[in-house]
Amino acid sequence: MKRLSRAVSAAEARKAGRRAKAKGLALEIRVERIFKDLGKWNVRRDVKVTDRHGNHSQIDLVFGLFRKTFVECKNYKGSVPLADVAKFKEVLSLNKMSPSQGILRPCCP
Repeated sequence: MKRLSRAVSAAEARKAGRRAKAKGLALEIRVERIFKDLGKWNVRRDVKVTDRHGNHSQIDLVFGLFRKTFVECKNYKGSVPLADVAKFKEVLSLNKMSPSQGILRPCCP
């Protein structure tokens, strides 16, 4: 019986993870549409960057031609954890991007 309950809880966890990922993707698409509607140029979603140490990171949105702005979307019910904010700042710093070029866009479901 214990084994069955673990399998059920693992399946529920996977399902919850897929729901969270779908909500995050929906938020990214919504924010992308907002920036395009505001007339921002060259709006791209799901951008992969490689820092000077060879580490790969993903940034949700990038827009701009000459001065790029980087956007990270977070879909949390409460406040965004400090670790997520610090990670985004570090990704910007490691890729020689000023933190002033970053926007952390939280949204509540």
